[in-house]
Amino acid sequence: MCGFLLLATTLNYMDRVALNQTSVRISTALNLDNVQYGYLESVFSLAFAVGVYLPLSSSSPIFIGGLIRALVDRAKRKKLAHHNLSEVQLQAE
Repeated sequence: MCGFLLLATTLNYMDRVALNQTSVRISTALNLDNVQYGYLESVFSLAFAVGVYLPLSSSSPIFIGGLIRALVDRAKRKKLAHHNLSEVQLQAE
């Protein structure tokens, strides 16, 4: 049992380190600034945190809801880009 926990912990840290070590490549490939890359890191952290404490049947709707919200926000930003709205005004839309 201890060996299994050691393996799980090792894989967890390897995953986190791999994302951190490739941050420059990911940011360059996806044209992300520091804030956008921070959002990307947050999604992985949130998925890990939710997955640890909730079963899949409870955490899937949360993750899918966040994904849908991000897609809707992106679509609204593109739709309203020509209005030159501030960040607060975009959130109010």
